[in-house]
Amino acid sequence: MTPLQSNLQPLIAPALQDEAKEIEKRSPGITVLGAREFRYPVQQLQCRVAYEIHSKLNLLQRFVLRAYEELGPPPSPEELAAALGLDPIFIITTLNDLLTWQLLSKHTGGITLTEEGRKTLLLETRAQESHEAIRYMLQDALLDTLTFEPHPFVSPEEPLENLETFVQQNLQQFTEWNVSPELLEEVSLDLHRPEEGQVVTEIEPLSPPHLCWKRIGIFVLRDEHSNDPTEALSFLARSEGVSIPIVATWLLERKAQALKELCGLEEQPTVAEEASSPPEAEEMPRRNLPRFQKKVRTPGQELPPVQHWRGAEIRPAFLQALRQAREEIIIYSPWINEHVVDDEFLTLIERLVKKGVHFLIGYGIGREEQKESRPIPPGLQQRLRAITTLKGAPGVIVEWLGNSHAKEVIIDRKLHISGSHNWLSYRGDFAPRDEIVYRVAVPTEVERAHAHIRQRFLERAQYLWSRKDDTSRTIALSLLGYLGYEQMSLDLLERERCHQYIPLWITLVHHAVLKGHDTRIIEPLKRLLTGCYHAIAPDDPLKAEINEKLQQLGSNMKRKYWPLLTEHAPIELTDA
Repeated sequence: MTPLQSNLQPLIAPALQDEAKEIEKRSPGITVLGAREFRYPVQQLQCRVAYEIHSKLNLLQRFVLRAYEELGPPPSPEELAAALGLDPIFIITTLNDLLTWQLLSKHTGGITLTEEGRKTLLLETRAQESHEAIRYMLQDALLDTLTFEPHPFVSPEEPLENLETFVQQNLQQFTEWNVSPELLEEVSLDLHRPEEGQVVTEIEPLSPPHLCWKRIGIFVLRDEHSNDPTEALSFLARSEGVSIPIVATWLLERKAQALKELCGLEEQPTVAEEASSPPEAEEMPRRNLPRFQKKVRTPGQELPPVQHWRGAEIRPAFLQALRQAREEIIIYSPWINEHVVDDEFLTLIERLVKKGVHFLIGYGIGREEQKESRPIPPGLQQRLRAITTLKGAPGVIVEWLGNSHAKEVIIDRKLHISGSHNWLSYRGDFAPRDEIVYRVAVPTEVERAHAHIRQRFLERAQYLWSRKDDTSRTIALSLLGYLGYEQMSLDLLERERCHQYIPLWITLVHHAVLKGHDTRIIEPLKRLLTGCYHAIAPDDPLKAEINEKLQQLGSNMKRKYWPLLTEHAPIELTDA
């Protein structure tokens, strides 16, 4: 150990002493050498929030709407009454209500379901009351969160030092105001509770945004069990009980200066000075730190093609790599548990999916799925599968692949990360055991890794399709779409005449277009429009749904491809 001298007292700020004790209690072998409070900027905006109270449709209302959605030609009130064994007056009264609410439309050809009626039937609720309230939007660029609170946020009164100056980073890069209805599920807005029939319809800023300040604690940690003195030190940044790995990364990049400023600790530069240190120095764990000689990346420097992480470095680097994904994240982890895939991790996944990133997660070490000794908790699997894209497609595919002890992460087919770390069953953030992973950005090697895992997911998709239930087939088609097998998935739809899955197929094609893969989907799209598309009757509600999906798809395709759609489908595309 290289002794260091301390110039500042106390090393741990009074406000952080309880938290420091808790860290040491939870992580035997970890010593908190110093801790200090800072402040960092957040942006607040006062908003008017309009929301509606929805009431549930009763059984008869749902039956009538579904009858006009699924039956053709449209049935008469008398026919519906006879089918239910009711007096026609009940059907007529219900019809009048649905017509008044514009969920049904009456014309010379009979009664048909409106687009609003179709949405209402899907949700099984209708708007009944409108309200307004004031909320305060708080944007935290460091935590990457957007929250709404009923009361304004109050900055701390103490004159804390600005974290921006300390880490030499601009923390005021806030995104422009853009809270679309699709993103309401992602932000914590108490007025938006669709499951309870309360839906936000509009959010309007009432004043210009202004800066507020949040507290953040910076902790210097030492792993007493580390055999490598260059790896024993680490930083932990926490705000509101949440770890912020990126701040720890910034501090590592200027470690010597950070140690001096945070704890008043300075390395003694020469061996002679080390030899002259008093014997009692070794009995002062909060004064003795290892010499830090590891080279770190400076801001703006390009990452090397091959890099390794150890111990406490792994999870922050892993999370940071996930946050930088733009299209696809593939993870294979033999085990998955709720300790690692917790609410915080699920929130990160949801945020990435809403930004257009899809997840393919494989797991399993046993040779048979039913005999896994540590299967994924059913509730966790359900929560993962419930995460959808803005277009309504599955955003997370989590499937048993089995018979593998590999621990791999592939991001955007550009990075391959693998090693001994169990990505989804071991946190490694406190008292980490000795683990190592390598991050590879060599294109040929990344493609080899992707090809291997891609084949495993492809085999799983084929198995799921053979099960024939709707859930399995939806997952199978989503897997094929995300892996770029649009032709293969279309073959399945055509061979078994599963036309009901065409809207999902188009949604997955739309996802590919949004990621710039227009050329890849042209041939399969042409096959669809010249083939099974024409096997669906023009008056079939499915045809209307498909046309709506094609209209949405066309709005995001390059103009030169528009004729492919407009020549075969009754849609119009114009420049925005």
